[in-house]
Amino acid sequence: MKIKTWIKYEEPYLPPRCRKWRYREREEYVWYSIREVSLSDLSLAFEDNSFHGKGSIYFYGGKLYAKVKSGEVMSHPEERGCDSPLQELIRCREKSSQFFPRVYRDGQHPDRRKILSAVKSANAHYLIVDGELYRTTEEPRYVVQTFGLGFNHGGTGLFVEYYYNSNIGKDNYFSALEGDQAVAWANHVAASRGDTNNVGNFEKMIVCHMPEIVKVKPKRQHGDGDKFLNDVESLIRASDNAVEAGFLSLALLLAGKN
Repeated sequence: MKIKTWIKYEEPYLPPRCRKWRYREREEYVWYSIREVSLSDLSLAFEDNSFHGKGSIYFYGGKLYAKVKSGEVMSHPEERGCDSPLQELIRCREKSSQFFPRVYRDGQHPDRRKILSAVKSANAHYLIVDGELYRTTEEPRYVVQTFGLGFNHGGTGLFVEYYYNSNIGKDNYFSALEGDQAVAWANHVAASRGDTNNVGNFEKMIVCHMPEIVKVKPKRQHGDGDKFLNDVESLIRASDNAVEAGFLSLALLLAGKN
């Protein structure tokens, strides 16, 4: 499918009797294609059954794709007469295109070639599958996150994520194939910090249909997380209650400022 796309770029010109190039803004509409395929061309790779999860994730052409949900392309699509993500994209590209030269790229004026390259690159992230819009996604993984000061002040959670958070250490991440380990670790973390309301309530949320394409290896790919947050977690686990954990955390913070 070809989508009408509004672009703007900067064109150099040399005024009469001048030696220094000037730039003027140009705009036009261009038509760029998004590949159309059938669902039978895709292979089901994962199912993300978490709260607000991406649902079915498919493998095609060496990439992972998930169906785009309403509101992900534009906010309040119903107010703009869009009843599908594909219509949202079509309207955005024609009426409020992102391909304007607001910021110089690489310290250079964004000429027509650069803007067209940006359009092509953006379109490569999309597929139209049986008339519905899909977008590339990263590989799902489990992450154990903690909140508050322990002892059910905040709590411990097990979530599905698609990237590594530099604040969270590698021990709290697990691949889609490590659901049992993720659940066990979440229970361990919750018990060790006194989040008794969470212990035993965790469950696997990712179904992996293509284990051969799993590339997430947290122990090799990720770091140890934020040192201060790690120290706070250690203090929480060594405390007897949330109040004590709070005072110890405050003392740690003040010590770091001195």
